[in-house]
Amino acid sequence: AAITFHLRPMNCTLYWFMLLMLYLNLLFVDNRLAQEANYTDSESLGLLDYGFSEDQTTANVKRFLLEDIGFTFKVHQKTFKSLIAFRSEATVFMADAFENGKPVRSFRIVDGYSSQTYVYSRTHSNSIIVYCGLITYCKSHPATYVNLRMFIYKSGTIQYEIFRVDGETDDCPMTIEIRDGIYNVSADGSETIIHEEVIHKKVCPSSSIVKGRVFTFFPQPRCRAQTSEETCAAESQLDANCSWCRECKTCLRENNTQSSLSSTSICNCAEKVKTTVSEVNGLNDNGSSTDYESSKATSQRHDIANGMSTIVHGVTESTKNTNDNNNSTIDYESSKATTQRQDVQQTKSTNDSKPLATYTKPIYCILGIVLVLFILFIVCLILWKYLYKQY
Repeated sequence: AAITFHLRPMNCTLYWFMLLMLYLNLLFVDNRLAQEANYTDSESLGLLDYGFSEDQTTANVKRFLLEDIGFTFKVHQKTFKSLIAFRSEATVFMADAFENGKPVRSFRIVDGYSSQTYVYSRTHSNSIIVYCGLITYCKSHPATYVNLRMFIYKSGTIQYEIFRVDGETDDCPMTIEIRDGIYNVSADGSETIIHEEVIHKKVCPSSSIVKGRVFTFFPQPRCRAQTSEETCAAESQLDANCSWCRECKTCLRENNTQSSLSSTSICNCAEKVKTTVSEVNGLNDNGSSTDYESSKATSQRHDIANGMSTIVHGVTESTKNTNDNNNSTIDYESSKATTQRQDVQQTKSTNDSKPLATYTKPIYCILGIVLVLFILFIVCLILWKYLYKQY
């Protein structure tokens, strides 16, 4: 009985610790970053321009290594120029160099096994092709297999083309995974991939497993995941750039049509700053009646937003009926300019406070977590001492 009561405080502590870990996961997982995909995929019946043939290699080995595939491409700030394919596996590994501790990316058919007796690759001017034959991938139908050609392009795009299908494919979807990991060589020389993480997954339905079907994977820059100007610039790719917004302290994506513009052109907070500055300049410009009317319209829009449309309407009507009264006109102009300056200051204050709220929010979260941990520790300590003395 004594042992049972001594374990209760420990169970209580473990219970609250598990709840706390769940809360931390929900708190710190950034959904904004999770929605930013590493790859996008598509299905089609056509291939990209893979160029003209330059060289081919056939090897009857279990482990097929190409230290230099003929070109180098960079995706997600990782460089790839070497390739490893195992004869019995439907998996291709790529890295800058297969050295201990270096990052590795793998492209695999889940549960795939190849019974072919050789590994075959062909280098083209714009790609390299790895032939994956006699791949069984469906556990419920072991007699079903496909022959694939894997195209690796200089842009980092990956394509799988099905050029032969044998056996029944009903209820046999094929899953393609892209994983990141670290290349590790143990003391006995065996190779393993540690700290593996699935960064993209595509389930190809049975209806798509037909001859001529092409599955394409386009790499996407993860701009919003970058936290510094240096990594933001390094994440840029051929088809899209990542631009650092200094006002927002955020890395944002821009396409080719925006590349000629300044980096602040895609910044929402920068656009608000520009609008505010132009309104301030408009207050000092009384050179023409057109500028005056534009300034008055802007003032009225801001007044409506702040619940002051009635006052402005009354002042406007009074001004129209007393055009010959100079003192009334001066009062109206002064009131209008004062209202505009207040609106501009309020807009600037709102814009300036947004980044501050963004930065201070994690601080309050951390303080709250520390407080919760402290309270839980005190409660569990009191329970443990009370039960220990009692029994």
